[in-house]
This record gives sequence, C-alpha cells and structure tokens, in this order.
Amino acid sequence: MRKLFFVLALFISIYSNPISTQDVEIETKTVQLKDVQNVYEPVITIHIQTIEKECSFTEEEINLIGLVTLSEAEGECEEGQRLVIDTILNRIDSPYFPDTVEDVIYQPYQFSSMWNDRYTRVTVTDDICDLVREEIYHRLNSEVIFFTANDYGEYGVPMFQVGNHCFSSYE
Repeated sequence: MRKLFFVLALFISIYSNPISTQDVEIETKTVQLKDVQNVYEPVITIHIQTIEKECSFTEEEINLIGLVTLSEAEGECEEGQRLVIDTILNRIDSPYFPDTVEDVIYQPYQFSSMWNDRYTRVTVTDDICDLVREEIYHRLNSEVIFFTANDYGEYGVPMFQVGNHCFSSYE
C-alpha cells in the first residue's frame, strides 16, 4: 500500500500541469524509502517539493470577497459559492470593470447584498476565506462575469445555472 501511494504521488507530480515559478518559493526535500518487509529491495529516492505561492491579495481583500460571497450565496452549494468568487475575480481581471477588489465590490448596483445591507447579517469564516484563496490560485470558471437569482439578467450571455444563481459571461 505504501508503494502505491508514493508511485501515485510521483505520477501526479510528473503529469500534472506545470506551475509557473514566478512569485513561487520551492523547497526540495529528498526522502528515502525502504520496504521493511524485504530489506533486499533497493532504496527508492523521491524528491518532494513544497510549493508556496505568494498571494497577490491582502487578507482584508480576501475577507471582503468572502463577505460578499456569503452575503450573495450563503445557502448555495460550494460550487455556487466558488462561482460567485470567480465573478468577482473575473471582474477585477476584465477591462470592462474596475481593477481592484474594493472598486468591483462597491461599484453601485452590482452586488445587491452591498446596497441592501445583507452583508451586515453574515460573518466571514475561515472556510469561506480558504475557498477564496483556492479560487485565486485555481479558478473554477474564468468566464463568469454576471449572476442573478432564479433567472438570467439582462446583461451578458447566459451560460448555466447552479443552485439559485444563473451565471453569464460578458460576451
């Protein structure tokens, strides 16, 4: 069983998508494994890399994205919450919207929870902040720009519905 795990880990490491080393700190460790049942087997050497990528968002920005996500999608499934996070991140990256977290979130009439005070009735948790961090590094969808509850809005091209939210792209 132990051999299968390390072979699988090595396979995943070889065949997974390459990671850019920009803003990435890599620590390499060498681990030697022996099969305790058969001391005559050769020692296997595996190089393990610990990768830590610096986040380009501050903790305050991550908390703000988490606050909006909970305000907009508190009762939605994890996928629905991730897509709300992606909507915010995609807007920051879009030339059609402001380019900061605060400006995107506080843009008038964009996120209903920010102007109807829904955000005052939720509490940001570590779990939602972890979800935001995960989406920053591995976005579920890079096209969603709009979402509305229960039906597609008048803006964007309809894409799909997850839970109560209908998601649309810009073009």
